[in-house]
Amino acid sequence: MSMPETESQERSYNVLVFGLDKKRLPEPPEPLRTRNFSVHFENYGTARRFQEYDGVVLFQGIFEQFVRSSSYTADYHLSHSFDENELDKRKKEAALLLGQGGFLCFMLTDPFIDHDDRRDFSGTDLAKYHLNHSNFYRENFRSRIARVKPVADEFKRFLELFGAASSSFKNINESLECRVLAKAGSYTVGILLGQAEYFIPSLVPDARPEVVTEYFELLVDAITSVHNKIHLRVPDWVTMGERRVDLLH
Repeated sequence: MSMPETESQERSYNVLVFGLDKKRLPEPPEPLRTRNFSVHFENYGTARRFQEYDGVVLFQGIFEQFVRSSSYTADYHLSHSFDENELDKRKKEAALLLGQGGFLCFMLTDPFIDHDDRRDFSGTDLAKYHLNHSNFYRENFRSRIARVKPVADEFKRFLELFGAASSSFKNINESLECRVLAKAGSYTVGILLGQAEYFIPSLVPDARPEVVTEYFELLVDAITSVHNKIHLRVPDWVTMGERRVDLLH
């Protein structure tokens, strides 16, 4: 007799990749579809809302811009700007998405710039905003590390091709749920905060359409596999069967 499928086996995720144009990457002309998920692509200025999907993937840094300039004295100045209105709008949408059981995935492709000359930039991007917790720290490496190893096996194929880390994390906040997804040596470089906020160290993929497709297929396959395991709910027929066994004894 075949057993009913569990909720995790039946679920298919509808995922948004947001703001590829900010990384000058081509959008696939059609959604990427597999048995377990479909991936839709929208430009940065889209009217589509995060909470319309089961999950959203985006690159760090797309809400802010830094320009470094220097003078003949060899001094440099760092100019900074950020899209405050768009950022505030997406903060609200991200909260609604998480509140309805969806996930966020931030692709970490660059060092964090949080401060410069007593100026504070630690909250001017959505990735930074979701990393800002007490007693939780991020620190940049001197140079990018290409050798990244998965702690969660689901990310193995993705990290083998695209993994690279510019920063690491340290959590000494006992009330913050932080799972390690990837490491570079002894450093934690990929994490899951709570049960729905993924931070994955990565290269920016080549702008060839076939590479962009491969990148997001491997990534979303890994995220949804992990997400299913974390949120696996014992189906009703199992708990009913357990009750029947108890009654018989």
